[in-house]
Amino acid sequence: MRIPLMKITPHSGHKVQRLPVNPKHLNKSIDSVACTFLGGLSAQPFTALYAWERFLAPLEFSRFIEIGMGYGNTSVFFLLHCLNKGALYVGFEKAKAAGQANSVVKKLLKLAQHRMTQDFYDPRVIHNIQDLVAKPGTTVIFCDGVDKPYEFECFAQALKTGDYIAVHDWGRASFQEWLQPSIDMNKLVPVEPDVWDDLKSITRVWRRDE
Repeated sequence: MRIPLMKITPHSGHKVQRLPVNPKHLNKSIDSVACTFLGGLSAQPFTALYAWERFLAPLEFSRFIEIGMGYGNTSVFFLLHCLNKGALYVGFEKAKAAGQANSVVKKLLKLAQHRMTQDFYDPRVIHNIQDLVAKPGTTVIFCDGVDKPYEFECFAQALKTGDYIAVHDWGRASFQEWLQPSIDMNKLVPVEPDVWDDLKSITRVWRRDE
């Protein structure tokens, strides 16, 4: 029996399973942790892109903030939505590789210009992101760094009425009991949790209603 690799999240101190992506064994099932978007490797299930499309297409929002861009290919998906709606896209990623013009699509969209190569766990950067969330207009923020519970806690408190916060790796590196204190404190309402789960998106979304 293979023992799963575990790691401790650096700020919230939770033990989570490591799920490294092996490009040689992608997309063997519908709930694979990786897919491709426009040919670029994306650390999402294929069904997550449909779930995001279903959520974002009818939504009017002013900015989309992505915490942890990874390969930067899912970021292309989010950036395209923002460009189509005249909204601001900002991605935060410590690794310089994310957003590099290693594809024609990224180059055309100038993804690197939308990337903030910063440590999003630095208190000063957290404060700047909170200020960005708090600006007028609806904000959608997606927590997908290495410590999602901590990101959720930091940024949920900055949400305005009508803002949305999403977290990735639901049931893997983020769990209801870990997030519940922030959910209660900030009066967050789940957005169609059954739909996100039925689609095996491994993502959950909340809206601040008050």
